[in-house]
Amino acid sequence: VDQDADFEPLPDGERSIAGQVFFFDAVDMAITQMFDVTGAEVFVLEDPVRRSSVDGDGNFLFENLPDGHDITLALAHDDYFPMLTATVVLDGANIDDMTFQAVSNELARLAGLILGIDPFEPGHCQMATTVCSISDNQHTIWARGEPDTTVTLTPDPSIDPVYFNTSVMPDLSLSATTTDGGVIVVNAPRGIYTWQAHKEGYTFREMRLRCEPGYATNAAPPWGVQALTEP
Repeated sequence: VDQDADFEPLPDGERSIAGQVFFFDAVDMAITQMFDVTGAEVFVLEDPVRRSSVDGDGNFLFENLPDGHDITLALAHDDYFPMLTATVVLDGANIDDMTFQAVSNELARLAGLILGIDPFEPGHCQMATTVCSISDNQHTIWARGEPDTTVTLTPDPSIDPVYFNTSVMPDLSLSATTTDGGVIVVNAPRGIYTWQAHKEGYTFREMRLRCEPGYATNAAPPWGVQALTEP
């Protein structure tokens, strides 16, 4: 893992990335989608001068992006934890379905209590994704999780992930995914990690996540780990 990676401005290109931010908060002890969020901004982590405002429906757009370069989108809003998407490389095609699952600072604190960490401590970063099953909604933010799946990371397969229970909360007692499909890694060193999912008879798409201090990286569907085949 490169602990001292530096970013250089991206050249201009002909590609675009469009997507939507979905905001979640804790309301009456339940995780609730919020629709009245204003003031959010999305930018390219590797080239922060490339920025996009988020409209009233959560939509954003980046144009003039190049092929062949790492691109990670970052979300900024005072009331929500700083968030990154999966790291993608454009290769001759645009992306029109990138998503953020943005969690409020309050939800981040709650998850930190369960995991025994302080997500706001400088120098720490967290990574998460949803392991998605093959279904009609696989290519939407509401993709169904694939249960009984384990996840490993390279270049450090010794990292132990924490899986989410069916109440959409991290559960230290679990050793594989539930139907929620959620999985998180906490306090990993800075760098880019490749995630692989494992379940007998299945193949899954790998993905790359950048672990950057001060951020939570969440590869939300449909840009997380997805089942490609099943028995």
